[in-house]
Formats: sequence, structure tokens, C-alpha cells
Amino acid sequence: MVASVVATCEGPDDLLVAGGCSAEPLWLGQLINAKPFAVQNEATAAGWRCDFRNASNATNIEIAAEVYCVRSRAATSE
Repeated sequence: MVASVVATCEGPDDLLVAGGCSAEPLWLGQLINAKPFAVQNEATAAGWRCDFRNASNATNIEIAAEVYCVRSRAATSE
């Protein structure tokens, strides 16, 4: 079983600094993919995508994506 989760910045003017992924329980979540998206798209908020595989057929896992963004000074002075 494979699942995906995303986290996004608040708006398209925010700068994506970093992102991360986690699974609980950690030993059952196999990270397949972790990458940013829409970082050069001025119309869409940037974000981070995480894809996990569950190594167990009997136990559910919880997955999460985190994103760290900075609001540009131009966006805050409007």
C-alpha cells in the first residue's frame, strides 16, 4: 500500500526553505519519494510532497509532510 501527503506554503509569494516527511510507526513507513513542487510557479504556493509505502499488511501508519516557508518582504509590505 502506498500513500502520499503534501504540505504547502500559505501563498505563492512565500519562499520554500525546506521540507520534511515522517511516518509513525517509523519502522513500517518506507519513504519512496520526498521532493519540493511548484517552487518556480508564481501563481501557485510551493510545497513538499512525501510518498510512503507501508511495509505491513496488518498495521496502519500515519504519515506527515512538513514545510518551512518565509514570507517575502514585498508580500508583507502590501
